[in-house]
Amino acid sequence: MSGSRVFRGISKRVVKVAPQDPLRQKLVRIYPSNRVLTSALYRSVYSRDGSYFEYKPQAIVRLGQIEDALALIDFSRNEGIPITFRAGGTSLSGQTVGEGIIGELRTGFRGISVHGGGDLVSFEPGVTVNQVNAKLSPFGRKIGPDPASKSAAMMGGVLSNNSSGMQAGVIQNSYHTLVSLEFVLYNGHRYDTSKAADRERFGRDEPKIVNGLLRIRDAIRSDIELRDRIKRKYRIKNVTGYSLNSFLDFDDPCDIFSHLLIGAEGTLGFIAKATLSTLPIEPYRASRLLFFASDQDAARAVGDLAVINPAAVELLDYASLTSVVGRVGVPAVVETIPTGSAALLFDLAASSSEALELLIEGAQRVVDELALVADTPFSTSAKERAQLWSVRDGIFASVGGERAPGTTVILEDVAVEPIHLGELVSSLNALFDRYGYAGVIFGHAKAGNVHFLVCDDMSDQSRVLHFSTFMDEVIDLVVGLEGSLKAEHGTGRAVAPFVEKEWGSKAYGYLKEIKTLCDPYGLLNPGVIINDNPNVHLEKIKAIKIIGDNTIDKCIECGYCEHVCPTRYVTLTPRQRIVAHRSHLSLLADDEIDEAEQMWREYEYAGRDSCVADGMCATVCPMGINTADLVDHDRSMAKTKTSQFVAKLAAERFSLIETATRGALVVNKRITKVVGNRSLEKLNTQLRKLDIVLPSPPVSLGTSISIARPTLRRRPDAIYFPSCVSRMFGQGNVDGASVVDLVLRVAGRAGIYLEIPEDVQGVCCSQPWSHNGYEDGASVSANKAVDSFWRWTRSGEIPIICDVTSCTHSLMQELGRQSFGVRGDLLTSANRGHHSDLQIRDLIVWIEDLLPRLAITNRLDRVLIHPTCALTRVGLSETAVGIAQQLANVVVVPESATCCGAGGNRGMLYPEVVKSALRDEVMELKGLVFDGAFSFASTCEATLSDELGVSFEPFISLVERATR
Repeated sequence: MSGSRVFRGISKRVVKVAPQDPLRQKLVRIYPSNRVLTSALYRSVYSRDGSYFEYKPQAIVRLGQIEDALALIDFSRNEGIPITFRAGGTSLSGQTVGEGIIGELRTGFRGISVHGGGDLVSFEPGVTVNQVNAKLSPFGRKIGPDPASKSAAMMGGVLSNNSSGMQAGVIQNSYHTLVSLEFVLYNGHRYDTSKAADRERFGRDEPKIVNGLLRIRDAIRSDIELRDRIKRKYRIKNVTGYSLNSFLDFDDPCDIFSHLLIGAEGTLGFIAKATLSTLPIEPYRASRLLFFASDQDAARAVGDLAVINPAAVELLDYASLTSVVGRVGVPAVVETIPTGSAALLFDLAASSSEALELLIEGAQRVVDELALVADTPFSTSAKERAQLWSVRDGIFASVGGERAPGTTVILEDVAVEPIHLGELVSSLNALFDRYGYAGVIFGHAKAGNVHFLVCDDMSDQSRVLHFSTFMDEVIDLVVGLEGSLKAEHGTGRAVAPFVEKEWGSKAYGYLKEIKTLCDPYGLLNPGVIINDNPNVHLEKIKAIKIIGDNTIDKCIECGYCEHVCPTRYVTLTPRQRIVAHRSHLSLLADDEIDEAEQMWREYEYAGRDSCVADGMCATVCPMGINTADLVDHDRSMAKTKTSQFVAKLAAERFSLIETATRGALVVNKRITKVVGNRSLEKLNTQLRKLDIVLPSPPVSLGTSISIARPTLRRRPDAIYFPSCVSRMFGQGNVDGASVVDLVLRVAGRAGIYLEIPEDVQGVCCSQPWSHNGYEDGASVSANKAVDSFWRWTRSGEIPIICDVTSCTHSLMQELGRQSFGVRGDLLTSANRGHHSDLQIRDLIVWIEDLLPRLAITNRLDRVLIHPTCALTRVGLSETAVGIAQQLANVVVVPESATCCGAGGNRGMLYPEVVKSALRDEVMELKGLVFDGAFSFASTCEATLSDELGVSFEPFISLVERATR
């Protein structure tokens, strides 16, 4: 097999590093070598972002702090190589790709601090909107910008694009809530506008910039026509070009420049830190969907709703509505609305329940006067509202995912005065019809800001020209309505050729002068915003190669998945794994065989072997894409017939493997006790230099247990299936009791009779085979499990309980489906029928049912809960937290908690993955003390204990301790 091969039980990883090119040699003198990426693989995956462009960089440098950025700016200036700073890479206009050096910020710049009781918040560019708001939430505050991509969009991009979102409108965006900035200029000079000394130094040490800004300020203010036009254009959302309103809003050149940086897309300087004023969270909310006969009718109704001052009003046309049918939270009425209908989703917000009731009453009077084809009642439930708005958040990716395979999704973002919204929508639909596009319109109707989406085959030059003509008419339409060609997504390259058309030659001259003043060498993200190429929006369009799976091929590379990926700080993310496949196919199609082979060799570790296959990406992807399916397929394709045969044999004789594993774990514990864990780590470090990978079990991992089966006096209430993880590593709580012991204790207290089958050893959910690419072994294991369950449960009559949620997930959701392409089912036809009749239940569901039968006599004070990836995937995280809240006074769930990186054996083989997965959580929990910490799988609990420095126990231990 290629890549990893088995040699005397030891996995040997073959990784070939890219040749030492001159640029890399220079960069590694400044940065650690593992933070300088110049290989074919990394240059390919960083050549793309959320837009439709592809620009291959010369190198990527992962920056950790401001000194790193300073060094990169100096390097760029000295070498004459352009730099593009990139945070989350979710931008849609091509502003985070470039052909120079990518300075990546998402692996560093994680600082957040709250001031003034929550009135102010300071942050660095590598944190997401949600992470900033999580810090503010205890103070009842939030930041103004609220883009739909807030779970993935990082603050560096939010500032650099002046992103706003559904509720921010104009007055709550970054520009208007900015308090201070720390920034670096092209010359390496660093300033903090909150410090008087720095403001004075800026005026003294930057005479060219200061004098130039003052000259432009005075020229604009003396030009009445231009001055009034700027005021008028910034009454609506507008991020086309630079923030010319700063010349009217501020007198001091330091303030003018700091506000020019907002929305400048990294073309004028580097933003290292920002402080924003915050807004109060209005906790009482109600949401409602109103359906109209057409999107034009819906657009015209926005003005009617404006009188009740809703917090947000979102337009969803028929195509966007139908794209989300069947998703959780989508009302059933959506399936019955007439063709061509559209909807407004609006939100009311208040500081008290009484105030909300008054708003609802006023809104109802307005709604009663509207001509509706359907509607939903007001929803005040936080869960229901979250579902409704999550549907809106994911429309771009959902609609894009429905496109024909291989076509490119293009999303544009325009704004007009709300009074012109109906005309804009009607005209866009006419253009869709004229050019044969099945276009989609949705967006922030309250602000007159809509997004429209079209898909086309941009690999066909005739279609590129067709799109070009279409866009020319769109530009004319929006400019004719005195609108903004870019409202919140940034100018980038997509609209750069049209900036002058929107602003006029005089204003565009000032924009070019600003760029020259602040970036005289043209090295800061060149080609973005200011670009003399009239066709730049039609060039370097990324190829969307077809991988061969209906779900994977829906990926639009939006990046929503990246913030939950365990390997996001060390290798690749789910989006990048898919991009790697597409780029590899492009290289092969272009007959670039050597580069394709070099790229794929590196992918073996970075993309295939290091992937935890946890599936968390599917929980945040609007299309539900689980990149683990692709990686499992990669692993399967890499296996030899011999290794597949051996794995199948192991599945058939898993009882012996289980016994051997128990023995090996005992030996490992004894060796560790004698030589010490650090010595073993040093040995593994040296072996890795020889490309030999030895498993490194967590120090806290328990040892095997003996199962004491209960004496049954009657028919069991349920069959208890202790997973192989619990059987092999099951020593669980601080008292030394095993998971099995704890389950039986709790069952006994509740008067529940459980039966543990005599022949449970050797039965497994099949996950160790399926997620390591051993399809034949997975099939053997899956069928053995179903055969055993069918027999144990008396042909499905008795429920069966599994004590590890990842195993429950595999048993319930992975056995009966095809995971990639046209792979065959794991189960035989007979077992497919049996599987559908089994009553498989997770331990958490069982605990929820029996909790009313238990006396809670020993509530813990403060506990830590880490929901596992599997718990999230099966939708039981909220259930588990709800149970914990009945058993403890304070329940803490880390905001950064996702997959811990254990991934069965993955974390043991690649400990760096665990460190990447838990890096944010380590920082979040630093210094906090708990009365207990609990999770939902033995390997996860051991991994969490080792990395977080907190002793984790199985969740059943919390139940047992609280009900003694």
